[in-house]
Amino acid sequence: MVKNFMEAYIKEQLDITIAIDESYKDFAVDETLYKMAFAKALNLVKPSYFTTLTGEVYLTFDNIPVQARNDAIAAVVKALEYVKNERDKYNNK
Repeated sequence: MVKNFMEAYIKEQLDITIAIDESYKDFAVDETLYKMAFAKALNLVKPSYFTTLTGEVYLTFDNIPVQARNDAIAAVVKALEYVKNERDKYNNK
């Protein structure tokens, strides 16, 4: 099976960011907000495809290139902020 390892890494970073940053607490309980942020973050990063076994080893050994990690974290924050701002605009109308 072919898998985009960035999906797992983005999800991991999204979960961490939501857990440690109080301003994103709504994303932990609102599945729609979470999915919107997840999709937005994935659209902001370059996909990296591997076979399932190779991808799992790649993630397990923390061999993700530094730039890919930085890009993923930046994408998660941008996505969370984007979705949060869109929700706030919608709620204030």
